[in-house]
Amino acid sequence: MLNNIELIGIAASIIGIVSILPQLIKVIRTHKTRDLSLWMWILIDISTFAWLIHGVIYSSPAIILSNSIILPTSLVITIYKIRFN
Repeated sequence: MLNNIELIGIAASIIGIVSILPQLIKVIRTHKTRDLSLWMWILIDISTFAWLIHGVIYSSPAIILSNSIILPTSLVITIYKIRFN
């Protein structure tokens, strides 16, 4: 059973996932990435990967779930930035 702290983490995870989707959709539809910072997306990728590892080590469902979704999403944006810049 999830405790209140884990539920807050899940809510934060959902917000994090939803917040990145508009950028992903726009990049995929338009291929326009000129105004995106490559270094910011690389750092997001690294940070998300580190949080995913942290979640696995500490068995945190909220951290594992959110970062398992955000990592491939941010990697797609990073790849589009490199490819279509």
